[in-house]
Amino acid sequence: MSRHIKILLIVVLGVLLLFVGIRKSFAQTEASAEVTGLIGYMVVPDALEKSLEFYHNLLGLQQPGGDPRARLKWYGVVPFLTDMYGVHGNARNFTLQVPGAELGVEPMQWSESKGKPLQPRPQDPGASQLILSVNDIDELLGFLTKGGVKVITTGGKPMTVNNSQGKAQVVVVQDFHGYYVRLVQPDPLPPLGGANGAGPPGYIMGGNVAITVQDTEKAAEFYRDVLGLKVQFGNGFSSDVNELAVLGIKRNVQYRDSIVMFPGKSQLHLVELKNIDRKPIHPGIVDQNAVVLRIAVRGIDSLYNKMKASKVPIVSVSGAPYQNGQTRWLMVRDPDNIYVQPVERPPAPRP
Repeated sequence: MSRHIKILLIVVLGVLLLFVGIRKSFAQTEASAEVTGLIGYMVVPDALEKSLEFYHNLLGLQQPGGDPRARLKWYGVVPFLTDMYGVHGNARNFTLQVPGAELGVEPMQWSESKGKPLQPRPQDPGASQLILSVNDIDELLGFLTKGGVKVITTGGKPMTVNNSQGKAQVVVVQDFHGYYVRLVQPDPLPPLGGANGAGPPGYIMGGNVAITVQDTEKAAEFYRDVLGLKVQFGNGFSSDVNELAVLGIKRNVQYRDSIVMFPGKSQLHLVELKNIDRKPIHPGIVDQNAVVLRIAVRGIDSLYNKMKASKVPIVSVSGAPYQNGQTRWLMVRDPDNIYVQPVERPPAPRP
C-alpha cells in the first residue's frame, strides 16, 4: 500500500470518528431536554381592570414586590412579544402569584385582539380551569358573589366530592371574562399558619390548572411523549353526580380526570367528558378565552428539535427559540389549542 493511500485512509478514518463524535454529542444534547415546572397561566381579557377586580381585589392574589394597579398602563409591543404572539400595537398585563404554588396568573390584554368572546362551556375542549386550594371556601365564595361573580356549580354553593384527590368541598365560578376558577377546600384542612393563634394570612393555599380535552390519550401523547412528563390516567369514566354538579352539568354525563405531573408542586389536569354536546374552541392567541401555559425547561433547543420531529405546531413567528435578555422562549400549541410557552432561564449562580 502506497504512502499516499495510507494517508488518505487515516484522513477518512479521522473524519468518520469526528462525525461519530458529533452525532454522539448531538444525541446527548437531544436527551438533555427537561421540563422543570408549570410556572404560568395566562388569560386574555378584553378589559384588564375587570381582571384586577376579580383576581386581585376579590380572590386576593398579590403581585410580588409590586402593585398590579400600576400595570394598567398600555405599553408598546416589543419584538420579543411580536415573535411570541404575532402582533404589534400595544399591550398591558400584570402577574399575580398563587400562594403555596410555583404558578403565577397573568391576565394580558392586547390592542390587536380581534376575536369575539367564545364563552366555552366546561365540557368544550380548549376550556380551562384555574384550580385554587383554599382554607375557607364559604367565606371566600361570599366575597366573590357579593362582587358579582357568577357561580357555575349547581345550587350556587360548594358540593362535597370524594375522589382520587381526596374528600373536599368544591365550587366553580367564572371570572368576568368567562374563565373558570375551581375553589377546593380539602377535608380535613392542613394546619393553618397564623401566628399566636391568629388566622392565616390569606384564603388561598395552592394552585394548579385543568384543561378540557377532546381525547385524553391524544393530549397525553403531547405532554408525556413530547414534553417527557408523567401522566397519571384516571380510572375510566365516572358519572358521579356531585362531580358533575360542580361543573353545573346534569346526570348521565361521563367524566374523566387524568393528571400531568410536573416536577415540584404543579399539576395539569386533563378533563374529558362524553355523552354531552362538545364544541372545541379555537381562539387566536391574543383573543379572549385563549390560554397560555408557561413551562420552565432546560435544553430548549433539544426540546424544539423534538417538537419539530413530532410535528407540534410552532406558533412563534420566527419558528425557533427566541433570545430575550438572558432567557430563551418558544410558543407552540397542544392538541386542544392550548398555547404552551417553554422558557429557559440561565442557571442560578452557585453560592
